[in-house]
Amino acid sequence: MLGVLSPSILRPIAAWMAPPPTYYIDFLGAQTGGLTVTRADATATYFGADGLLATAAANVHRIDHDPLTMARLGLLREPARTNRALYARDLTNAAWVKTSTTADMDQIGLDGVADSASSLTATGDNGTALQTVTVTSAERTLSLYLKRLVGTGTVEITIDNGTTWTDVTSSLSSSAWARVDRTQTLANPVFGVRLGTSGDSVAVDFVQVEDGHCPTSPIATTSASVQRNADAIVLSGAPFNQVWNAAEGTALVEWSMMDAPAASAFPPLLSFNDTGGNERINLFLSEASDGFFLGCVDGGAAQVTGMTVPGAAYDGTVQRIAGAWKLNTIRMAAMGTLSALDTSATIPTVTQMQVGDQASALGPASTPVWFRRIAYWGVRLPDEVLVALTR
Repeated sequence: MLGVLSPSILRPIAAWMAPPPTYYIDFLGAQTGGLTVTRADATATYFGADGLLATAAANVHRIDHDPLTMARLGLLREPARTNRALYARDLTNAAWVKTSTTADMDQIGLDGVADSASSLTATGDNGTALQTVTVTSAERTLSLYLKRLVGTGTVEITIDNGTTWTDVTSSLSSSAWARVDRTQTLANPVFGVRLGTSGDSVAVDFVQVEDGHCPTSPIATTSASVQRNADAIVLSGAPFNQVWNAAEGTALVEWSMMDAPAASAFPPLLSFNDTGGNERINLFLSEASDGFFLGCVDGGAAQVTGMTVPGAAYDGTVQRIAGAWKLNTIRMAAMGTLSALDTSATIPTVTQMQVGDQASALGPASTPVWFRRIAYWGVRLPDEVLVALTR
């Protein structure tokens, strides 16, 4: 189950004479390490190595890339979301009400396909293209991709029928798509674009209105809303049993995320559990304290509480957390800092490893996470190694 070990992993292993991992995946090398993904739809998108948006088949991993630099970001894991905006790419449709604005379906879209995206051209100052969705009140995020075509006037977006306009002018370029967004709690969102100057024109693609506090990967729609299911990413059965040591172990996960979790959420990064939640070892975050956490539950009883290291970041920073466990000695490190040591915990009986999710009431991550590397050792590594691995 070993992949090719990256230099960032090899250095601390060599420095502290730690054994090589029992199980290792380098998602930056496009490895998937025997993990299975369950996502029963073909609506999940990602950016390929060519910078173009692609759609993954059902139950297929998404190795995502930065569309501007083409750099590989890692394995993308997202929560379920529904795009409520109709005709998300075709603003010529009557679902979009245009005032002092014309729309054409004449742009090369994010997927590189000709005439798959729209253009908006203002025929008067403050021309708008708006759509209304009828739905009960909730926290919602509007996002859309824009590109400047003609002019230099203001470009604004709204999700509350113009009660509030967000100026996104400074984000726009004529050479590349820019994704802009706004989050607001409201019912019946009325959302769209306003062009301040007559004659100005912009390209528009993948307008998205989704319940939640941040944008997720683009979801195409036409005459009805479309749901993308969550990614359930698991190592179980024989592949898990071949590497798992029930008595002791160490796990390392390296990831990045661009948005903070939902308020008071506890996004899981890596979970070893029994599928029911009564037995689990979890590496996770807490939005409330911006901290890294390790949790351990054996027989439904919490064995470790308050094992935390502050300093989690939600701006694309690459982060690392490692946890090590053995009877009466459990500890974690994050970004080179050790937590307190627990000397009384027992070890749960688990049957699988989950990535970005966990079998417990805490639930899945509420924001997209890009997983870069995962490593597991069937031994409890020394504290010094935990520090070295997470620096």
